[in-house]
Amino acid sequence: MLRRAGLLALVVGCVGSVVLMLRASEHPPVFLILLFIVWVSSPFIALAIGYMLSSRWPGAMRTTLHLMMIVAAIVSLIAYANAGPGPGHPQTRVFLFVILPPAVWALAAIAIGAAAIASRR
Repeated sequence: MLRRAGLLALVVGCVGSVVLMLRASEHPPVFLILLFIVWVSSPFIALAIGYMLSSRWPGAMRTTLHLMMIVAAIVSLIAYANAGPGPGHPQTRVFLFVILPPAVWALAAIAIGAAAIASRR
């Protein structure tokens, strides 16, 4: 059940993040939009690749991966929903879309790495 929830969260998180990013944009060049689509979806793509490679991982690592898929989706959707158009500085919105993907990457790497270390004991 956690595996299916993780996959669903991964798809919803990726699509929702891209839609929210497009909604928040203020008519940038098409090339920049394409770069941001790749950037914003990169943590979800990395987690999907991890999912495809995880069949031989210990159970604790797979469980952590599935939980990170859910956490990444929830955190991204909440953050990007709050960065939508409206009052506020556009630079603040752009900063969020730039900083959140590597933050999710780092969080996932730390969590899955810790699960790997713990499962070896």
